[in-house]
Amino acid sequence: MKFEELENVWAAQSASTTAPGDLTALKQSLMPEIKRRGRMLRYGIFVATFGLLVIPTLAVANYRYARPANPAWHWVDAAFWMVVNFTLLVLMIRELRRQRALLRRGADTVRALTVLSLASLEAEMKDFRRGLSVVPGLIAFQLLNLTMKFPVAEHGWSPFALRAGAILGFSLLISAVFWRHYHVNLKRDRTRQQEILRELS
Repeated sequence: MKFEELENVWAAQSASTTAPGDLTALKQSLMPEIKRRGRMLRYGIFVATFGLLVIPTLAVANYRYARPANPAWHWVDAAFWMVVNFTLLVLMIRELRRQRALLRRGADTVRALTVLSLASLEAEMKDFRRGLSVVPGLIAFQLLNLTMKFPVAEHGWSPFALRAGAILGFSLLISAVFWRHYHVNLKRDRTRQQEILRELS
């Protein structure tokens, strides 16, 4: 369910009363899941902001005290990661504002709370899909970065192969963890909440 569709679903929901015990129990089950996304977004905002501060500092320090063999590529590399971090920062701030707007609506019935949780969950799943989709591009850039900084003709295959293996191994490991969480946990939770909505229809 897209965030923009929440307004229509909210307006269409039944105004029937719900047993307080049922609503309380559901809140105890779903609210931690809803708030989890907010915590992850705040953590991501911190990491992106930290990157925007650290990357230029390290780039200037490395250029001054350990001058790279290819100065032009040194600044291209730094600029690329600045753009990545800035883009992530903007996206996560926007998503955090949407998440807070979603929570401010409140939920007074089981159906309303389930709609709220489902909208938050599907937004989180969208974040995971977006993140996994950029992994191949980031890996390709890192391999190009290695090629520029450690030309095989000058340094041989060992420095390149060792670093490339580390990049690929780490990236694939993190991607596998995210993929498993998406398919094992998030999809299961979405199915469960969709079933609750169908029962309440």
